[in-house]
Amino acid sequence: MIRFSKNKILIAGFVAFAALLFTPQVFAKELVKETNLNEAAVKTGYTVKTDDNAFAIGVQSEAAAVPLKISINKLAEDELLDGPAGYARVSDVYEFDIKGQDGSPVKFAKQFSLKLKTASSDIYRKKVLFFWDKNKNQWRPFKGLKENLKTKEVTAFSPFSYAQAAVFEHPTTVEGYASWYNYQLAKNRKKYADGVATHLYPQGTKLKITNLENGKSTQVKVVSYWDKATNEKRRRALDIVKASFSKIASVSEGVIPVRVEVIKQENKKIAATGGGTPDQANKTVNAPVSVNSLKSRAAIVIDEGGNTLFEKNSDKVYPIASLSKLFTAEAFLQTNPDWKKQVKLILSDDAEGAKLFSPAGDVVTVKDLFYSMLTGSTNNGAKALARSTGLSNDEFAAKMNELAKSAGLKNAKFYEPTGLDIRNTATAKEIALFSLNNLNRKEIIEGTTKSVYSFDEILSVDKTIHHDVKSTNILLKESHPAYEILASKTGFLYESLHCLMMKVKSKKDGRIYTAVILGGPTSAVRFNEMRALLAEFVP
Repeated sequence: MIRFSKNKILIAGFVAFAALLFTPQVFAKELVKETNLNEAAVKTGYTVKTDDNAFAIGVQSEAAAVPLKISINKLAEDELLDGPAGYARVSDVYEFDIKGQDGSPVKFAKQFSLKLKTASSDIYRKKVLFFWDKNKNQWRPFKGLKENLKTKEVTAFSPFSYAQAAVFEHPTTVEGYASWYNYQLAKNRKKYADGVATHLYPQGTKLKITNLENGKSTQVKVVSYWDKATNEKRRRALDIVKASFSKIASVSEGVIPVRVEVIKQENKKIAATGGGTPDQANKTVNAPVSVNSLKSRAAIVIDEGGNTLFEKNSDKVYPIASLSKLFTAEAFLQTNPDWKKQVKLILSDDAEGAKLFSPAGDVVTVKDLFYSMLTGSTNNGAKALARSTGLSNDEFAAKMNELAKSAGLKNAKFYEPTGLDIRNTATAKEIALFSLNNLNRKEIIEGTTKSVYSFDEILSVDKTIHHDVKSTNILLKESHPAYEILASKTGFLYESLHCLMMKVKSKKDGRIYTAVILGGPTSAVRFNEMRALLAEFVP
């Protein structure tokens, strides 16, 4: 292993080594900054930044004995090198070159400091600053990596005066904070002795937790879900059972910074069924799925230009079950709702399948009906929401049909807002195009990407005031290094089988992709095939 120090002879040796390692490759590039440093600036130290502050390189005091010229280029997007396997690039790629002002190579006594801004919206995924090693034809990480969560900047030290650098997001490793809870207060004490609660990984996932302050590690298993919205504000990643927490820190510390790594298990993954039916959970084995041999009736993937990247029976008409609620939500929003409006549930709101366990007489807000309909696919919530507009069932269905017609959908037909009526039909392509061009309101984005929506009733006849409405889309609880979920919806009827829509944004190219599956024979097949489609067609 090569060790860096301030020894001038060692650093000088790296100049020759770097000449081999970083022989400039021919790329289309844009010169974004060029600065000359006189002897005084070199002596005191100087940081050169791009005009947008996205990249900075610092020359430490007395790093060289001659005036320097620093050039910073940004590589063209269409000529970028592929990133490390599984990693997603979350910054531009910059090339820096530090020479003498006469163009000659210089012997440096100290390393250079680097700082890059990231464009990632994932506050947990570990960010790594890499350089391109031409000799090994691969990206390699710089040393001394640190991440500033507030400024979304990653810093490191470079022993090289020339390199191409970029920030990539680790596919599985997470860094955040962990707290502890006393399992003796919970049920099934033995089961939870080495458990954690988290919103970042599905239940059953085995994790290695490392205390970043002392390097101690322990292995745990995800046994419970932890509220996403609350903990993202604090970058809290885990709540660890006290016995396991004690292996890596004193419980008196309360909260510690940790690194979380997935312990790989061969071919096994915990999955749950869902989509319009009450919560069920079972263990399944995720066998590899080929997109050319899907078991679902219909499927499609389109890009943000509406171009079809994959399709199977995408123009055939099928019942779409609770995917109807996407149209219900858009039609409802067109009525300019008062989110604080209170609605009293009545007997005719009751419905089979997924629903709020609230009897007639309970009073809730329009907002809570809307979010419970999207997050938990509640059918009585959808009926009460439509009724709150003052429209009859037929009038509201007509509004849904007008919405479909204005979107250019010729086959989509709606008879009521829940999707329980098997006459609510459309094609996979129509669902994909509608989802691509709509579902942009923040209320829909929030409602279809939450794993849990919690609220309290205004008035409760049965004294069950608090509700935690859970999504049946297990993909919302999984980590997705390649994309960000913008909207999703599950659906199930015995006639429609298992349906799923996913609208995502690629972390690599920033483009939006929409995928739809209709008629999956099982819930597990639906989710496995959606994973396969997104893995295949989202860069």
